[in-house]
Amino acid sequence: MEDRMSGPAVPGRGSGGTGTPGSGPLRGRAAAKRDRERRATVRRRRIATSARTSQRAKLIRECDRMLRAIVLARDRTCQLAAAGLGKCGGPLQVCHVLPKGRYRSLRHDTDNVLLGCWRHHSPLSPISWHSNPRSYALWFDAAYPERAIRLDLISRTMRRVDLKLVLLELQQRVLEL
Repeated sequence: MEDRMSGPAVPGRGSGGTGTPGSGPLRGRAAAKRDRERRATVRRRRIATSARTSQRAKLIRECDRMLRAIVLARDRTCQLAAAGLGKCGGPLQVCHVLPKGRYRSLRHDTDNVLLGCWRHHSPLSPISWHSNPRSYALWFDAAYPERAIRLDLISRTMRRVDLKLVLLELQQRVLEL
């Protein structure tokens, strides 16, 4: 009976002799070192990215909080009730005229937000802003023509937002209230 280890060398299977490039006992040490370096680099990048992401998330939350304070002081009641699509109901929420996901530069623009109740804003409600976007868009254009024109012009240009500057501007406006 033949021993398994004494059989012919199979190329590319770490046989130590001939075979594919990168095979053999030397490949193990060099590859292990390269792998450790790559993993360390990936780890450093991941840590740096998560730190930047968490800092950005904190800035966004703080800007959202300031924007909510400004809109509550400015509007005081549900503005969407004026569209005539039903009675109000539920807690007040900040409603974005242009979606904050698609128009990121307008997320914290005070002209892009209104105060609305849950019933007029929630996607779960049949009379909400999200359920009837065309009706509310026509109403917004008629009710706030200057804001609608400004938002239309700004939405056509993409601009990068400096959240630290936005936060400073919002804090200044809160102090002016």
